[in-house]
Formats: sequence, C-alpha cells, structure tokens
Amino acid sequence: MDCRRRWRLGSGLAVLAAALVIGSTASDASGQASPQRVFESRPQVEALRCPAQDNPSSRRPPAPDDRLPPADELNAAAIDAGRPLPLPPPLATEVRHAFALPPPGGDPLRIGVWGDSHVAAGFITDELAKHVEAQGLSVATRVLPASAGRPGVRLPVRQVCKSGWQFQPAYSAPEQRQVGPALADLRSANAGDYLWFDLRHHAERPVRSVRIQYLPARAATTIGVRVDDGVEARLELSRREQGRVIPGELVVRGSSSISTLKLRVLRGEVVLQGITLDYESPSDVTIDVFGLPSATVGGWSNADAEYLRRSIDPDGYDAIILEYGTNEGAVGRFDASAYAAMLAASVTS
Repeated sequence: MDCRRRWRLGSGLAVLAAALVIGSTASDASGQASPQRVFESRPQVEALRCPAQDNPSSRRPPAPDDRLPPADELNAAAIDAGRPLPLPPPLATEVRHAFALPPPGGDPLRIGVWGDSHVAAGFITDELAKHVEAQGLSVATRVLPASAGRPGVRLPVRQVCKSGWQFQPAYSAPEQRQVGPALADLRSANAGDYLWFDLRHHAERPVRSVRIQYLPARAATTIGVRVDDGVEARLELSRREQGRVIPGELVVRGSSSISTLKLRVLRGEVVLQGITLDYESPSDVTIDVFGLPSATVGGWSNADAEYLRRSIDPDGYDAIILEYGTNEGAVGRFDASAYAAMLAASVTS
C-alpha cells in the first residue's frame, strides 16, 4: 500500500468554487458546487489558426530575458572565489519519500514546479519527465498558468492565440495581490479580447473537461466560451462577496474529447488565473509548471496567503520544487546566506 502523504501548499484547505450554477454542477473535494457547462464536442475540428494581427499595439512583445551581470559585477560577487563549495546536506527522509515514484497502478504522484525562465522554458521539467518515463510511467502537465501565450513559456498545448489582455505578475507588484498558484493574473476589461487554445498536444491524451480559475469581480462579468468551433455560450462569472474573496471556478465539459477552447471577454473585467486540464485517463505522474521569465521569489511574499491556499487544487501536491536565484543573483556582491533567509521567509509568509 502506498502511504504517501498528500502535501498542500501552506494549508490543507481545498479550492472553494463559486456558487454560480450554469447548466449543471460538479463538486470539488470540499463538497462545494462548481458552475459547469457541457458542450458538444467535435474531435475532428480543424487545427487552430490565430487571426492576423497587424495592429502594432497587439503584436507580441519581445521575450523578457533574465538579466546576465557584466564582468565587473561577477568579479565583485566572487567574495569566496577559490574556496571549495561545501556539499549540500542530504535530503531529509520525508522529502525523498514525497518524490518517490508510484508503483504501476498506484496513487498518482503530483509535483508542482515554480521558478524563473529556466522552469518556464522546460529545461528542468523536461529532464525530470524523461527520468520518469524511463521507469515506464506516464507523465502529464495539467495546468495552463496565467502566463499562457507569453514568449519563453512552454505549455502542454498545440497552439495558443491571444489578443489584448494585460499580464500582471506578483513578483513585480507594489503590494500584496490575490493570485492563484501561477503567482500572476491575466486581466482584461476590453470586450473582444480573446484567448484560444488547441488542446491536441498529445493524441493519446485527450482532454475531457477544463476548469477555468478566475478572480471574482465586484461588477457583473461575462465571458464567451466556444468548444470545437461550436456556438459561443455567454457565461456569467460569479461576483465578489462581502468579506473574504473566494476564488472562482468554471467547469467546461465536452460530450467527448475537447479539441479547441476559445474564451472571449464580453462584459466587465475578467481576471483569469489559470486553466486546469482534466484528461480522459489520468497519468502516473503530474508535473505542473509555474515558471515566469524574469521572476523572483518575491512573487510568493506578494501573494495573499489565504487566497493562494484556497486556489490550490483540492488534490494538492505530493512535492514541490522551487528554482529561483538567477535574477536575484545578477547583482554585485550577492549574499547567499541573506538570500536563503529571504527565500524561506517568502514561501512561509
């Protein structure tokens, strides 16, 4: 029997879905009703094509680069140059247990990975996936973070089309923000702004439903949803309640597999925080990737802790990986001890 303990970020609280009912409802692990809509699937729909965008304001911005320090800063940072680096301490037993691969047919292993451009581009997670697959286990990524459609961010989809939308990462926010696991928002108040996905990245792993996570607004908000180029449905998102804010979630199901998903702003300000893919057959190992080019660990300290806990998937994660330091370290006289203390404070606040 696999006795692995399911870890959650900061708390065991499950996601609380909005109370809006559309068509039918589903329940999450906490028993809360999630708004749900069922669409007719057309698995043979044509491949997604992005509309031509000749307006200079709508062109994709250049990919942000993690800053590389000049030679003089590197020399100034070499405080301990020439001294051998100590070996890292061995991993604690509970950490090694959390990353233990499941036996065939056992409970799935769920891993969350956060970091900067090295994570966003897949350099680290690709190697991790290869190691897992070499053991005869299947690997999948379920979450499409708010960074979808940005340069340097790899996603488990065939195509992404996006027009408009403002990307707002928590790491550069001047104050605390109510963000989900992606530590960023995708925001738009412009009717017509769209976000499209072709979900046929792996033919052997069809998507049966998607869960759209969003930040509820105080005013009425409406989005248009199309599945497989069918008729667009106008869906009202839940409003912000008095007191604490509960993350919103809208479930979109297909009559069979979903090939393309199209979202469009119709009214109000829409704040998307992520999309979770539910496959027809679960994989042995899930690796959800939350990498942002130019990100620093400050995104954790800028996130509203209670809201973030409520945004975490009800199943949580068995283990997490944090990869930061490239951008923080690109300064003169980098203090590793001070950075380690700041990193610990950011993820435990």
